[in-house]
Amino acid sequence: MKKERMYLVRSVKLPMFFQHVFKPEFWILLITCACLPAYGLTTKRKETPLFKDEKLMMAKKTKGLSFFPFVDITVKGKVVDDKGETMPGVTIKIKGSQLGATTNNNGEFSFSAPEGAILTVSFVGYKTLEIPAAANMTIKLFSEASNLDDVVVLGFGSTQKRSEQTAAYSTLSGKELLKAPVPDMTNALIGKIPGVVTRQGSGVPGENAADIFIRGRSSANSAALIIVDGVERTSFGNIDPNEIESISVLKDASATALYGIKAGNGVIVITTKVGKAGPFRISYSGGVGLVSLTGLPNTVNAFDAASYTTEGENNLIAAGLFTPAQRTFQDSELIKFKDGSDPLRYPDVNWYKAVTKENWLRTQHNLNFSGGSKFATFFISLGYLFEDGMFKNFQPINGYRTSNSFTRYNFRSNLDFNLSKSTVFSIKFGGRVEDTFGIRGGVAGTGDTGGTTAIISRLLAIPAWGVPFFPEYTSRATPELAALDDLYNNIENPRIGVNTFNPYSQLTRNGYFNRINNTIESVFVLNQKLDVITKGLSFKGTLGLDAFIIGVRAQSGSYAKYQVDPVTGELIPFSGFFNDNLGGVNSSRDGYNKTNIQLGFNYDREFSKHRVSILALAQREVRGVQRNIANAPFANQGLVLSTKYNYAGKYFVEFNGAYNGSENFAAGKRYGFFPSVSAAYNVSEEKFLKNIHWLSFLKIRGSWGRTGYSNPAVTGETRFLYNSNFTSGGGGVNANGGISGANNIVYFGNGTSATANSVVFQSQFGNPDITWENSVKRDLGIEASFFKNRLKLTADAYDEDRTQIALRRTNSAPLIYGATLPIVNYGANYNKGYDLELSYNNLGNNFNYGINIQYSRYRNRVVINDEAFNLPAYQSLLGTRLGQFVGYQVIGFYQNAADIAASPVNNATGVRVIPGDLKYQDTNGDGTVDSQDRVTIGGTDIPQGILGVEPTVSYKGISLSALFQGAFEVNSAVLPYDPDVRKSIHQCLADGNRRQIMKLQVGRLPNQQIIPTIPVMC
Repeated sequence: MKKERMYLVRSVKLPMFFQHVFKPEFWILLITCACLPAYGLTTKRKETPLFKDEKLMMAKKTKGLSFFPFVDITVKGKVVDDKGETMPGVTIKIKGSQLGATTNNNGEFSFSAPEGAILTVSFVGYKTLEIPAAANMTIKLFSEASNLDDVVVLGFGSTQKRSEQTAAYSTLSGKELLKAPVPDMTNALIGKIPGVVTRQGSGVPGENAADIFIRGRSSANSAALIIVDGVERTSFGNIDPNEIESISVLKDASATALYGIKAGNGVIVITTKVGKAGPFRISYSGGVGLVSLTGLPNTVNAFDAASYTTEGENNLIAAGLFTPAQRTFQDSELIKFKDGSDPLRYPDVNWYKAVTKENWLRTQHNLNFSGGSKFATFFISLGYLFEDGMFKNFQPINGYRTSNSFTRYNFRSNLDFNLSKSTVFSIKFGGRVEDTFGIRGGVAGTGDTGGTTAIISRLLAIPAWGVPFFPEYTSRATPELAALDDLYNNIENPRIGVNTFNPYSQLTRNGYFNRINNTIESVFVLNQKLDVITKGLSFKGTLGLDAFIIGVRAQSGSYAKYQVDPVTGELIPFSGFFNDNLGGVNSSRDGYNKTNIQLGFNYDREFSKHRVSILALAQREVRGVQRNIANAPFANQGLVLSTKYNYAGKYFVEFNGAYNGSENFAAGKRYGFFPSVSAAYNVSEEKFLKNIHWLSFLKIRGSWGRTGYSNPAVTGETRFLYNSNFTSGGGGVNANGGISGANNIVYFGNGTSATANSVVFQSQFGNPDITWENSVKRDLGIEASFFKNRLKLTADAYDEDRTQIALRRTNSAPLIYGATLPIVNYGANYNKGYDLELSYNNLGNNFNYGINIQYSRYRNRVVINDEAFNLPAYQSLLGTRLGQFVGYQVIGFYQNAADIAASPVNNATGVRVIPGDLKYQDTNGDGTVDSQDRVTIGGTDIPQGILGVEPTVSYKGISLSALFQGAFEVNSAVLPYDPDVRKSIHQCLADGNRRQIMKLQVGRLPNQQIIPTIPVMC
């Protein structure tokens, strides 16, 4: 629920700011403007001009004060709709007052207004318009359902009306983002923007950002370019959604060509909010919610699990593969799990429920201030977010909490100064502090969230009979309870496998980490109109200064652990483990600075029915070194040119190009030219369609262009691939001599006098011709709206050829080649698809309703890949989709020993096959199941289709919306075999008995997955 309190700021005409800035009167005015509340004045007050050259008058109004020049003019004209038809009953008022008029039956109006006054034009169902008063006016209003006059932010801060666009793009407003109660904005795009696919790999607080794919995937690394307020940034997910004005997704080459060498995977442009001249406004929004898991694996209780284990072992005994002495449980022991008489030796613990919460807290709050005058406007935002973790908060044994959490503080200050009629200076300053706390679990390192994942995996791996747990001791309220907790809640069971540790012990005693990220992002922009040179010419300079600092503090702990003697029930300590306080503090710091500078000229002018727009810009960006990531600065620079031509709002042609380069490549190979051309035909502007009233708008557009991608991902090597690398072999000294090792050690001398000398060898052969990936994209689209813009349709069909994909030709190289091959531009892929968006909005006086439906589908295939020669067709990945899973084809289960003997030899798992194991297909028929029998299985790791359905209903300012999302043709990775818990998965089937120990979650997503979310706006 959002609450607002509005204050009005005095607005004063200041023609020469710097002439008065040092005068006392100026600061009195500034303080008055910031502090004066608007209480609805009804009495007249005498106003004295602040400066000699100003004559001001005060107009009464119910909410505050406004100032207008003293001279009145007669304002007259007419109001028409977007079809050119006159509109009666339209209200026209002087902004900030009740003075004005209403149009007559012919759409005409006439009244007196102060010269330079701003008029507010409004009509039910149409967008409210604010324009300067003039003697003769023709005012065009657009339906609320129409967005043709909306301005879209494109590359390098350039803007263009939606109706004039020739490129493929989609825009999402900040209001739409607020409907999605997610902590990371990357998760708010799915189902809301056609052509955007997201994949969230983790739900851990602070690590829940999603990967974003624009129109699917054309290469192994398909990360989109992120632009925030005109400057490249690494991410945008942790920006407070209340700070965002809009998000534009640039899809085709025409929209992205300005970014050239970095635009191959599409561009996401984020524009933050700015202040508007008018009342001082304070706005608060906040929400508190509970987070829970959407699905949990079903596990069986201890009695059933032990019974199934025993049943499987009996089948193995009958098959001669097991002896009775090897059974885990005897028949007399099974009843112990059922009656609960001995919870120490025969426990029944659902570990998942024992240490996790059913739901946990997430809360987010924002307070922002905006307003300003003709001279300056401001938008200031303060944000706070906290998300708790899924683990229970047990008593802090070693002084730290036992549940992970994420806390974020956001700040933004956007200021715009109208220094003169032709000069605007803007400062956009944003910052955030992100505090991530986590537990250290299992073998996970410090400083990351792997501990959470490790503990969750073991919660699911431990059978209910595996490890006892006594929650009544965890309060540690007395010394006696603390002693019992230290003893009985630190038990582990070697029989259930390695790395299957006690989750409670890991949470309370194994250690923690605390990571703090500090991010500062600032942009300084100077816009200078140069109409004195020629009308329509302007200059824009942008300076971006960013800083990022990360600090990690971590401590590890150790603890005594015990095992239960299965006969006596006594606790036996594990050797070498003991309780100890946390070890020393491990800390690290890292960070970088980044500078981005852009200098450009823009020319935008209309000659009768012809409109020409030209942008010419130079850009350079340098990002500093970063420990363990970048030992040399990142740099890119180039030139940008954009030309647009528009005839009578009917025919549009656009040419964009960028000549830019990257430090990643060798001299002479660093720069490239990336052109694009696009055109559009506004069919609805033809005279023969003017009388078709059900057709509001119809435009056909198409584009072609080439872009690049300069950061290929090849086995983690992404920089300076043109250089050869040399590495020290290292190694130790063998006092008795030894054999020299290739690329390692060379021995000189004999016997005890031998010395070991490490070798420096060439570990990487550079490729001086390595270059960027090349992307050629084509797009054909149609935009239409019907029935006074109530019904709207946007459709795009596209394809892309991605070539020069960097890879290492290891599979096709001869084995006799004795060195590591260099990375070369060899691979190629092809991608095609379509985007559809259909929406209907019915606007009334009080009751509105509508629905938006989006569907995107794409299909890619591998064209050229590094493969061995003469590879069997069933093993070739040529023609398959990127991210295609490859594995063994399951054809059933081994029923008994005879079935195993009659089947091909199974060398796929590396362990002995027993009844109940999965049986795999011998694809090549050589009598052995091995890596040569793997085939393509399932689908890919990201959806091939995305559906979004969003119905909305509103009544008198109260709105309700729901978002239904669908993901199609997607699979997730599955590990059907775990040697540590081999018994609990495989020893369950024999002699036709196919009962399973647990309901094994295969991990395959359904082809149609509908996820409802129903945010309510007040």
